[in-house]
Amino acid sequence: MLPEVARRGGAFIGLNPIHALYPASPESASPYSPSSRRWLNIIYIDVNAEEDFTDNSQAQAWWRQPQTQSRIHAAREALWVDYSEVMALKITALRMAWQQFTLRHHHDERVAAFQRFIAEGGESLWHQAVYDVAHRQHQTQGNARCGWETWP
Repeated sequence: MLPEVARRGGAFIGLNPIHALYPASPESASPYSPSSRRWLNIIYIDVNAEEDFTDNSQAQAWWRQPQTQSRIHAAREALWVDYSEVMALKITALRMAWQQFTLRHHHDERVAAFQRFIAEGGESLWHQAVYDVAHRQHQTQGNARCGWETWP
């Protein structure tokens, strides 16, 4: 985006915080109420720039399906961001990318980079992942309670 803004004569951009939010509750989209200020919101991942998505024939077949394209078009053309739809599409695409990634040899550079990311993220990344899973579990059970303080 930045190169395009510069090409058109722009000198700066305004950007909302892109902190991690709540993947299981995509409509809880306030950037000022993140689940973490350290980690990023996965909704901003460009799956079409992700090699494991573009190299996955099943993912590309799904992406090209008229139903998928219709959903993408509707989400892009909506007056207001449909966070639930965008997240549903994003999660589907990321799961397909993950399936492709798991086929990589353990000596692959992308596997090594992923392992470094996990190691560098340390306990903070682990806590974020556990929180997201626990939050999703509560949402799946129809539990509208919010925040770890209300969990058993």
